[in-house]
Amino acid sequence: FPSHDSGQYFMDSSQQTFVTRVCQISTNATCTEKGEKRSAYGRYLKNHFPDAQTLRVDLAAHFRKLTQQSIALLSADLVPEDPEYDYLAVDADLLGLILHEAIGHAAEGDLIETCASGFGHNGKMRDIDVGPQWLDILIDGTLDNCGYLPVDAEGVVPRRKMLVRGGKLVDAIHTRHTAKRAGKAPDGCARIQSLQHPSLNRMTSIWVCPENAKAPENSRALTQWDDLPSDVIQKSL
Repeated sequence: FPSHDSGQYFMDSSQQTFVTRVCQISTNATCTEKGEKRSAYGRYLKNHFPDAQTLRVDLAAHFRKLTQQSIALLSADLVPEDPEYDYLAVDADLLGLILHEAIGHAAEGDLIETCASGFGHNGKMRDIDVGPQWLDILIDGTLDNCGYLPVDAEGVVPRRKMLVRGGKLVDAIHTRHTAKRAGKAPDGCARIQSLQHPSLNRMTSIWVCPENAKAPENSRALTQWDDLPSDVIQKSL
């Protein structure tokens, strides 16, 4: 499994420097039976490099899950050339990719302002439904995921934010610049290609709120995701 260990350096608006150690390992497990071969692929990612014992335990659990997926694929039916179905079941990684492209980029404030996104009209965010009523979608740059940022390119600390609530688009992803024009607060999502380029609105970690998660120590509705502790959210990813 190829691995990648690198340091990421960040500086906030008060010139305080943050350094994180990133551990990223691409993994795969392949099983064969009666000439049939199936492979399952995965990725182990930690933005805070774990100690040796934690890494050993995490990878053992990761490979157990990956091996189980590979074995399950051996008995799975192949998809017909012209399938007919009413719904499609996808794994979390594929759902994340669809969500990233279809909702995340479309909700970036600079693309909405220029109407380069279908979520924009005359420079403003449209009032539209983007999914079923049970669908809640958030961004959160504080989670230990591929969208993690201790601080963004404009010195803003990332925060959790609801983009879709009850299937309706309720907010966009803002930097300091687009937030000021929209009358909103920045989300800590500014990225730059280099010091010669302006900052861009780019999503942090984006995910669908799990339907079975409950807010702790109270009986609030499922849509009160803003108040859930990060460790509860992290376990649901």
